[in-house]
Amino acid sequence: MTFFRGGWLIWLSIAVAVILSIMRAPFDIPSWFESLRPEWLFLIIYYWKIRYTDRVNIFSVWLLGFAVDVLLNEPLGTNPLCLIILLFTCHQIAPNLVGRRHTKVLLLLIALLCGLTALKSLILAFTYDVPFNIALILGRTGSSIALWFPIYLMFDRLAPRYLRSR
Repeated sequence: MTFFRGGWLIWLSIAVAVILSIMRAPFDIPSWFESLRPEWLFLIIYYWKIRYTDRVNIFSVWLLGFAVDVLLNEPLGTNPLCLIILLFTCHQIAPNLVGRRHTKVLLLLIALLCGLTALKSLILAFTYDVPFNIALILGRTGSSIALWFPIYLMFDRLAPRYLRSR
């Protein structure tokens, strides 16, 4: 992915997703609000891999996952594992989704978000001894799904204008 062929739009969206992922809620907001925080990075990587399969590679996602692990103080390898599973699944299934209805893309996103959020919660439960919480998985998946269509529509309008083909 090069900067001059529209790569700046991809990097900018990923940088904003990382910033939104590491931001925490203010102290005066109830603790249950944390379970409604969407998985920004999963949504952005999913969009770019489904729409433009050749623009996101495994090495950059792996490095990005480690950076997010360090910033969030999570066990090293949690986010890279989840992002690589997301990337690999999208790489295998994306050619079948080209030109399909949005419902198939949404169903794949729901399945991936539920699975990856559960995997992340299990890893955190085993390493930090925090309780495994189903409400956290469902809350984060639901809030991410609620934001999927605005993200999809926004990038669907921006990407053709700024991304140049090879």
